[in-house]
Amino acid sequence: MIDGYRRALDKYNSLGRQRDGRSEIKLSDQRGTIVCSQGIKICPYNELFTNNSLPELYSVLSDSNSQKHFTFFIDGPFSLVTNRNSLTDKSIEIINSNDFLTAIKQFLDECKDRDEVFKELIKRLNNEYFDIERTKQAKYLSELKDNFSKRDRFRINNKLFVAPQNGEEHWVGALYTLLGHIVEENNPFKKFWIRPLNFSARGIDSIGSVANEVNSISEPLAAKNLKAIEYKFQFNSNDIYNHPLDITDYIVAWTIDSSKTDKITDEFNLFGTVSEIPNISKSLSFKIRDIQSQDGDTYHNEIIVVCLKELIENTFNTKITPV
Repeated sequence: MIDGYRRALDKYNSLGRQRDGRSEIKLSDQRGTIVCSQGIKICPYNELFTNNSLPELYSVLSDSNSQKHFTFFIDGPFSLVTNRNSLTDKSIEIINSNDFLTAIKQFLDECKDRDEVFKELIKRLNNEYFDIERTKQAKYLSELKDNFSKRDRFRINNKLFVAPQNGEEHWVGALYTLLGHIVEENNPFKKFWIRPLNFSARGIDSIGSVANEVNSISEPLAAKNLKAIEYKFQFNSNDIYNHPLDITDYIVAWTIDSSKTDKITDEFNLFGTVSEIPNISKSLSFKIRDIQSQDGDTYHNEIIVVCLKELIENTFNTKITPV
């Protein structure tokens, strides 16, 4: 059922509104996609349209603003949980099955082809959605450009660089990769600049070579010569690390803080001990050693945690200038 938003507000005057409890039944509860069992309303299911098996054209129907314009009932012999206000796992499995989604797509396609109102609604909602998203993106880009002059900055070889901000872990990795190529061989901090070979959006952020120049050792791409690198904007010892400690070799963060605890834990039931590196300030780098699980398993890898901000200042004799 497609209904005008204004008409619904004006005509359904017995239903409750936001901040206006006219009845126990709210207008918003009667909109969007609703699953029914044998004709009885059970629960909303607007996430149906976010399923990748349905065309992108219909994904806008999952948006809360779009739901104000239609009601879509899905009725069937669905099994319910004990209190009868939601579906069982078996029913959810049916709704997410390929056969069911194919039938939903066929129904929506037929409605779009034969019903001019539904066709125009889909077109309008998608146009409005993309207009809003374009406006958001343009506003974000404008704000990003305007704020660049307010960022901390530093210079190396008369070239200007800006510091990463929270959420820019990939810029931490890019800076680490870029600047690692210009560190001189006799620099005392050279050992902290291993060479990343890739960036990944899945799992650990980078794989790096233990050699700063890949051709300087035999078998440079052999697994034994590769290290797992994770990038962070900030790494605090009291935070729970989001990757297994036993598969991590380096953590490179713009800032680090090991003062709160000597124990590092991860999301996988593992923990390790913070250990200082001889002749190196703990604020620049430290190790995570003696990694083990809560159940007593032990692991022999050590993780080097590096503060990129201090590493840059020490390696290139420069200063990060706050603004």
